[in-house]
Amino acid sequence: MKGHSWKVADLMTSDVIVADEETPIARIVALMQEHGIKRIPVMRGQRLVGVVSRADLLRVFVATRFDDATAAGDDAIRRSILIVVARGRRGRSRRVNAYGD
Repeated sequence: MKGHSWKVADLMTSDVIVADEETPIARIVALMQEHGIKRIPVMRGQRLVGVVSRADLLRVFVATRFDDATAAGDDAIRRSILIVVARGRRGRSRRVNAYGD
């Protein structure tokens, strides 16, 4: 089969992991980690309304400075997201600075 005759159906992932708008961030992180994926489509019913990526998660958490009042749960979510984002496709860890220092 020549490259110019390929169709999207020949290349696409058909068993897509999706979330809805009410899915907790911690669950998104867990899904990314469990399935080794970098992006999750976000659905409202049967309609695609967005995509959340590891880069989106990191951008939000890097932009947010956590103070002493941050709940332990929030800190745990932040650490989980950083672990997922810091890993390369092959599971290698890279160091990531969550505070932009």
